[in-house]
Amino acid sequence: MIWKYLYRAVDSVGNTLDFMLSAKRDGKAAERFFRKVLRARHIQSPRVITVDKNAAYPKAIETLKADETLSETTELRQKIVALYGFQGSRVSVAVRRV
Repeated sequence: MIWKYLYRAVDSVGNTLDFMLSAKRDGKAAERFFRKVLRARHIQSPRVITVDKNAAYPKAIETLKADETLSETTELRQKIVALYGFQGSRVSVAVRRV
């Protein structure tokens, strides 16, 4: 089994907007996921982004605001456990070689 980090974006009612598996849980992975989600045509620019307390998120959000991918008015809220918004968690992925 291979361990991966699951990044998941959900809307305010809990519907999954997008997800990504990543080998690392760092600033580059967070930024890559935010860009992926924000590029999608099915979403509006978020007013608030709620994430867990991972230190990578504020840096990724700053970068996205600096290059105007994300609005300066978007608020970042960090909670001990993110119940909605952008979530990151570790998952096991079974790989089958054929």
